Amino acid sequence: MCFKRLSLGLVVVAVLTAGCSSSVSVLEPVVEAVEPSCGNSAAATTVTVLGTMPVKTVSPPEGGEATIDGTYHAWFGTHELTEVKWIDGHTLTAVVPPGIQAGTYGLTLQSPFNTRTTKDAVFEVRAGECQVLEPVVEAVEPNCGNSASATAVTVLGTLPVKTVSSPEGSEATIDTVYHAWIGATALVEVTWVDGHTLTAVVPPGIQAGTYGLTLQSPFDTRATKDALFEVRAGECQCTPRCTGRTCGDDGCGGTCGTCVSGTHCTSAGTCEASLLRIWNTGVDANGAPLPVGSADPQWQLVAGPGVTTPRAAIVLSNQHPGGGHYYSSSDSRWIWSNADGSATASAPYTFRLRFDLTGFDPTTVRITGAWGVDNSGQMTLNGSTPTGTGTFSLAGAVADSFDAEHAFTISEGFVAGVNSLEIQVTNAGDSYPGEINPAGVDVTELTISGTPLP
Repeated sequence: MCFKRLSLGLVVVAVLTAGCSSSVSVLEPVVEAVEPSCGNSAAATTVTVLGTMPVKTVSPPEGGEATIDGTYHAWFGTHELTEVKWIDGHTLTAVVPPGIQAGTYGLTLQSPFNTRTTKDAVFEVRAGECQVLEPVVEAVEPNCGNSASATAVTVLGTLPVKTVSSPEGSEATIDTVYHAWIGATALVEVTWVDGHTLTAVVPPGIQAGTYGLTLQSPFDTRATKDALFEVRAGECQCTPRCTGRTCGDDGCGGTCGTCVSGTHCTSAGTCEASLLRIWNTGVDANGAPLPVGSADPQWQLVAGPGVTTPRAAIVLSNQHPGGGHYYSSSDSRWIWSNADGSATASAPYTFRLRFDLTGFDPTTVRITGAWGVDNSGQMTLNGSTPTGTGTFSLAGAVADSFDAEHAFTISEGFVAGVNSLEIQVTNAGDSYPGEINPAGVDVTELTISGTPLP
């Protein structure tokens, strides 16, 4: 007996036959992606696995009808998936059972040939609802390149990243891996810079024409904007793109115009009245509280044990540890370096919020709010203790630091442009029976006001 490989449309099979050559073809599955890439640990999640899924066709020696063995098994880590169903040569479906510990897992597939393959870090389990975000493409600069040479470009838009927690409870990491295509050609050296910018290189050799840009985010979500980049058979003369725009970049290193005092240029190229924005902990860009386990898009962890680069803070899964501690707020959530609130005792963790005062007189700006920490904390504005009234320091391992809000008003110390509000938190190392040593920080009821520049 031996196997012969056949490819029938979307179905890749190996036929078990008698009397063929001694060359045996045993096919291995290939995992490319899992959709969705995240699930809630409290509920079952139906997923689709994409890749190459060979099946085995068995021809009986009597010459009767051949049968296809499409039996697959799948695991996230050591947790076996249920209802695994082969659909075609590139797709199968399965169900992730509830009860898996929060963390990021690889997928292992076992084919009908009993061959296995694993792709690491393809699915995240969260202790709460998943936040799956889509990118938004707005512009490419420059918007033209020579087909004979590589062209470095900057992509502008909304570029979310994914916070990945570890099943062992260690510090979370941020997945910033993006992929990009001009038409069907993949860009190289794609680098996420910040939430609105990435850089990439358009390779040479693309046929002259106008192409759309497709982005794929760390959530495996995609967005495409048509007719965004032109490839020419020769040197480019950049064509400014200001149709419908009254301000902002023209895509060629120039501008479509400027805005008058008291207004600012939006990403759509229109002038709008300048607004001051500031965010409580654990909320989205519109100020709505996030689900537990979510990444905070505004507050970052910038220093602490194991922290080498800034990363998003995480909304705590347990907002009231120890049987009801931590005060409640309808407009904020307690955050920490991870979802379970575990911390290194006596080690400082620093959380930062950046906010922009461009277009406003910094001497007129005022911030009010309230905060709490577990256990002790120190607030700073632009590296110094704020000037104003209220509480800017919470000392000692006392329940009052986290069971009650502590109001403050900041009236001085602001600078033109981007400012930084930081809170350094140190956990005392105490714990509650049956629980890990909890830690957290909450900033709530934040308001900001100021006078636009003339």
